[in-house]
Amino acid sequence: RSVNKPLSILSPPVSVSVNTMASMTKSKVHVLYVDHKGHPAPLSSCFHATGTRRLSSSVERFPPATITEIDSAYCPQSLSFHDVTSAAREGYSPKAQQCPLCFTALSLGVSEDGKTCFYNCGSCGWNSTSCGLTQPVTAEKDGQISRVELARALEELGIMLSAKREKAHQAVAAHSQALSSAWEKRTKQQPQNKNLKDGPEGWSVEALEASLQDKKKLYSLDVPTEGISINVEHVSLDDDPAPASETVLSDISQIALEMSFLSQGFEQPQAMGDLLPLPMPYRVRESRRCRAELEEGRPGILLKPKLNPLEGDSSLRSGHGQWWKKDSSAIHVMPRIGVLKHEVHGTFRVFLLKVTNPTLGPVRLRFTSSKYQGERNAFMESTGTDTPTYNTTMANLLVDEIFEQYIESVELHTSTLKNMKQTESVELLSAEDSFIELGGKSREIPFEVQNWKFDESAREESAMRLVASSSSTAFFELALANASATTSESSSQLAVPLALEVEAGNGSWESSLIPKSTKDESADWVP
Repeated sequence: RSVNKPLSILSPPVSVSVNTMASMTKSKVHVLYVDHKGHPAPLSSCFHATGTRRLSSSVERFPPATITEIDSAYCPQSLSFHDVTSAAREGYSPKAQQCPLCFTALSLGVSEDGKTCFYNCGSCGWNSTSCGLTQPVTAEKDGQISRVELARALEELGIMLSAKREKAHQAVAAHSQALSSAWEKRTKQQPQNKNLKDGPEGWSVEALEASLQDKKKLYSLDVPTEGISINVEHVSLDDDPAPASETVLSDISQIALEMSFLSQGFEQPQAMGDLLPLPMPYRVRESRRCRAELEEGRPGILLKPKLNPLEGDSSLRSGHGQWWKKDSSAIHVMPRIGVLKHEVHGTFRVFLLKVTNPTLGPVRLRFTSSKYQGERNAFMESTGTDTPTYNTTMANLLVDEIFEQYIESVELHTSTLKNMKQTESVELLSAEDSFIELGGKSREIPFEVQNWKFDESAREESAMRLVASSSSTAFFELALANASATTSESSSQLAVPLALEVEAGNGSWESSLIPKSTKDESADWVP
């Protein structure tokens, strides 16, 4: 069995995108893998469903390659966890609170004299003494406060906080009812204009102006305005323009209705004493599934967390580091490709690529030209067009998930490596422990790589060749002809598709669990 895996902006493929907005010596290169929907994504955002020949990603592009489901939720302070139904019904943790200023989890603080306790924020220094949320505590003979006493004080603080919130909610409900009554009264008192007829023949400018005047008179009727905290003034189009330094607002009564709810209904705090601790919302734990697998009737689980958020932590007796029930991240299966050097020689743009085997078994791979044509235009397909169309210009492309780095515009050049010859295959040994082999010979850089130089005279067109290999790592040279002139004239960054083919079977890439597709002894390469 052997498997063919394209490395380009294609299925397990990869695309090399060059930053042409910087200078030639400082341009940055990104290697992206393409999921089964045709979306380029960094390897850290990709997933490989067990036993399949497709790659999925979590990038937010349309149509998405994966779906997200909520499995459970937990409190980030107490780490208590709940199922989806319970978490959706409650929404917030019943015990934990967060700071109203910086939204950090609050802890229980004790005064210097040891007589009172309160909510305290260790981030910004806010505490609940400013809003009157304190509770007396009694110390023991040695001056220490027992855990039982602290637990009692914390419970009493929670009861006091609930009473203050309930009082604030009553004021909000009363003000909302007053607004609703005012609107209902205004609607009932609004007269019907019998002079206007149905249709355009009964419409006139005079009738419209008369109707507007009647509405302005009705707006000034019994409307609660106690919550207004701004100065308003009636303005007419016939009046002279007011000075720029004055605040002028039209339709005073309508603004009263809109602003009074914001200023009084939500009890806008006027001082630090009006701030109360906020309830702590639950944090969800999500699982991810492959859309293509679901369409074929399989579970397609790519990532599934455990119910207890502490499982995998070193504080437990077992299961250290096992945070997930299932983790099919592509970083554990797909060969990692990085760029060691990027140079410009005349009309050639040259890259020295490093390919590493992350699995615990040997992997045989090679590079070839890719058939990737860009992202499919899903909007054109929805209109019933038979011939699929592709977008070679991609906007807002994610290139670094950790630092959330995006590229505004990427131009895909599909013809640059169209006639590239296939490279020779290379076998990479299993990945080695970085700490066990620290300083070992297996991690030394080959002599051919240390003394690597690009020979421009021996190249006439774009090509790729194997430079050297060592243990679980291989080094390839990629030369793009006429790439420097193309990228310097455009504000978009250049991207070229390149296909990586990985052999599955015959002792290669066994961790992928891909079944054999051919009955004979010929190699099966995953495209």
